Amino acid sequence: MPIKTALLCNGHKVNCIKENAPKGRGVMYMDIAGRIKEFRREEKLTQARLAELLNVSRQTVGAWEQGRALPDVEMLRGISEALHRDMLCFFGTPQGEDEQRCSCIRMIEDLCGEKDTAHFAWQEDVPSGADYQGGIYVSGKAMRFDENGADYQGVAVTAEAYRENGFYYCIPFIKNNGSENSGQITLMRSLDILLPETHLQYESINGDSADGASFFPVYRELNTGDSISVCAHTGRPSEGIFPVFALRYGTVKQLFAIGWAGRWSYEIHVTEKGTRITAGIPQADFYLKPGEEVRMPSVICITGTGEEVYARFRSFLKKKTDSFMRGRCLPIAASPFDRYFWENPRHECFSRKGQMRVAEAMKEIGSFDTLWLDAAWFRDAETFPLGVGNYSVRDVFDYTLKPVSDYAHKSGFRFLVWFEPERVCRGTEMYASHTEYMLKGESGDSFLYDLSAPGAAEYLASALLDAMDKNGIDILRIDYNIIPIAYWQQHDEPGGRRGITELGCVAGWYRLLDRLHAARPDLIIDNCASGGRRLEPETLMRTVSLWRSDMGCHPDTPTNRVTVWKQNCTLSLSRYLPYHCSGSWDACGYECRCGCTSGACCQFDYWGKEYDPDITKKAVAEIKHLRNYWLGDFYPLTEITTDETVWAGYRLAKNGNGVFYLFRREQALNDSMIINVPEAAEGKYCIRVSDEFYNTCEFTVEGAVLRTGISIKIPHKRQSAVVEYIAL
Repeated sequence: MPIKTALLCNGHKVNCIKENAPKGRGVMYMDIAGRIKEFRREEKLTQARLAELLNVSRQTVGAWEQGRALPDVEMLRGISEALHRDMLCFFGTPQGEDEQRCSCIRMIEDLCGEKDTAHFAWQEDVPSGADYQGGIYVSGKAMRFDENGADYQGVAVTAEAYRENGFYYCIPFIKNNGSENSGQITLMRSLDILLPETHLQYESINGDSADGASFFPVYRELNTGDSISVCAHTGRPSEGIFPVFALRYGTVKQLFAIGWAGRWSYEIHVTEKGTRITAGIPQADFYLKPGEEVRMPSVICITGTGEEVYARFRSFLKKKTDSFMRGRCLPIAASPFDRYFWENPRHECFSRKGQMRVAEAMKEIGSFDTLWLDAAWFRDAETFPLGVGNYSVRDVFDYTLKPVSDYAHKSGFRFLVWFEPERVCRGTEMYASHTEYMLKGESGDSFLYDLSAPGAAEYLASALLDAMDKNGIDILRIDYNIIPIAYWQQHDEPGGRRGITELGCVAGWYRLLDRLHAARPDLIIDNCASGGRRLEPETLMRTVSLWRSDMGCHPDTPTNRVTVWKQNCTLSLSRYLPYHCSGSWDACGYECRCGCTSGACCQFDYWGKEYDPDITKKAVAEIKHLRNYWLGDFYPLTEITTDETVWAGYRLAKNGNGVFYLFRREQALNDSMIINVPEAAEGKYCIRVSDEFYNTCEFTVEGAVLRTGISIKIPHKRQSAVVEYIAL
C-alpha cells in the first residue's frame, strides 16, 4: 500500500504525495486549483458552464480554483472528462516518465476506491473508539470480513468495498469453496459496529403505507438501556419502514443504509460501553452446496454533520443512476389511469383511439414529454389482476400498442408502459411458458416468478425487451403488488436451507435490472411496489421512483388530505432520494406543485367538462421550466407535520440559482413568510414569483438582501407560490 502524506478526499487539501518515486523526484507537488482554472480557460468554458457539466454550483468551482476546497477523486475524474484531459495532468506528471506515471496511476487507483476483495480494515475507517465486526456464523464459529476471506469448513467471506473520507459502502459475499455442503450459516450481519456513545438522537422515516403515515419522520432520544429493533417482515423493503436511519451525538451525525430488496433488519442497543448497531438478514439458517455463493445486504455508512449526511447519500444515489439517467430529469407524463380505470375499465381512454386522444391533448398543452399507459393494456386487463402475466395486447388496441407508440413518437413523446413481471396469474402467457419458474403461495391463482432459478432472470429480461421492441415502449414501469415472504419461505429447500430462496430471488432481481440496462444503457425503469414499497439503495441505484405511494391514486378531498401528505412526502423523501414524484389530479398550484419534482404524472380530467387547458398549459410549462433544479441540492424550510395552521416549504438550488416552493395551508393565519438564501453571492438577483394560478411578477434585489431575507405573501389560505431566484 502506498504511503499517502495527504489524501485527495472531500474537504482535505492535497499538498503532496510520496511514493517510491525516481531518485530526485520523491515528492510530486500538485497545483490542482491552478490546473483546473488553466484547463477550463483553454477549453473556453466559464465557471458556470463547468459547474453545469459537473452538476455542482458555480461557487464550488470557484472554491476549487481559489484553493479553498478541492474535489474528491470521483469528482476529479469527472473534471478530467469535462475538460478533455488525462487525469494525471492534474498531478503534474510528465507523459514520458513511465516509472513515475505508473506509480501515479497506482496511487490514483488507490484513492479512487477500487473494489477490494476480502480484507479491509474497518477499524481505521470508523469513528475513534469504534470497532467493526460484521460477518457471519458458520457452525457456531464467528467469521469476520477482515479475515482475508480465510476458509472455515470451506466457507469464505469476502466483500466488495468502496471507502472514502467519512463514506463506506460494502457488499459482502459468502461462498462454499469446499467439496461438501458447508456448515449451517446463521446470524448474517453486514454491519456490526460499536460507537463509544451513550446519549444519541435517532431519526428515520416511515416507509410507504398508502396513508398519511407514509414517509413521516420518526425521532427518538436514546440513552443507556434503550433499544430499537426494526425488521422488514413482508419482504418488500420499504413497506411501512425505511432502510435508512441516522444517529446524532454531539455535532456528529452518522447515516446508515441497508441495501436489500427483501427482508432486512437492524438493531440499536445502548449500553454503558457504548451503542451497538447491527444490520443484516433476520432468521437466516442455511448451508451452501459446493461452489455455491450468495450475497448479503449492502451497507452504506456516512459520517458528517447535520444535513450533510443526507446530501451525501442523495448525491451517491444520483451518481449511481447517472449511468442510465445521463443528466436527464424524470418524465413529465400524462396518465389518466387512476381517474378513469377503476370506475370503468372499458373507458374510452383505454383503447387505441382513446390514447391517441390523450396524446392530442398533450400536444395542445405543450411541455409534456411522455405518454403513460398503466395496467390497462394487456389481455384480460379489465378483470385486473387476473390478466397479470399476459404480454399480449387487448382487443381494444387491435392487439398491438405499436400504432399508439408510433403516434406518440411522431408527436414528440416517449411511451411508458406498465408491467408486473414478478406476479403471474394462473393461465396467463408467462405461466404457460415456464411453469417451473412459478412459486406457489397461499392463493392458488397468483404466483411469484422465481428469479432464483437458473436462467429465470435472463428469460424475463428477454421477454420484457421483446415486448418493448414489438410495442415501441421507451420507459419500463415495473410494479410489485405481491408480498413475497410466504412464497419464499414455502419454497425453501428442506433440511436446513431456511432463507435460501429469498437470497436467490433478491440477487435475481438485481440481475434482471442489470440485464435490462446492459441491453439498453439509457433505459429508465420505474420502480413501483404498490407505490413506494421497494425503495432501498440497491434497487434505487438501478431504477427511479415515479410513483412514491398509492396515496397518489386518490384526489384530494377534505376527508383524506392527500395534498398535505404529498407536501410532507416531498419534504421527507427529497432528503434521501434524487428521483421521485407522484400523481397530480388538479392543475392548480396548491395540489399540482407538491406532487411534482423533476417529473410529474398528470392525471388531469382530460374528458371532463370542467377541464381547463389554459391553466393546465401553465402548470405543465412550470414543471418543465423548474425541473432541473431538482437535480441540485434540497433544503427543507419547514417541519414535517399534518398541522394545517402552518406553512410548508422547501428550496432547491443548482449552480448558484434556485427555487422556493411555498404552501399556505388550510388554516394558516399568517399570510407571508420570510425566505432567504444564505449562500447568495454579491451582485444582483432576479426574483420571479408565480402565484396559485401561475401569474408571475419579477423584481431585482441585491445578493445581501437575498441573504438577509425577503417576504413572500400568499393572500389566501390553501394556496401556493413558487419563487425562483436567478443570479444576474
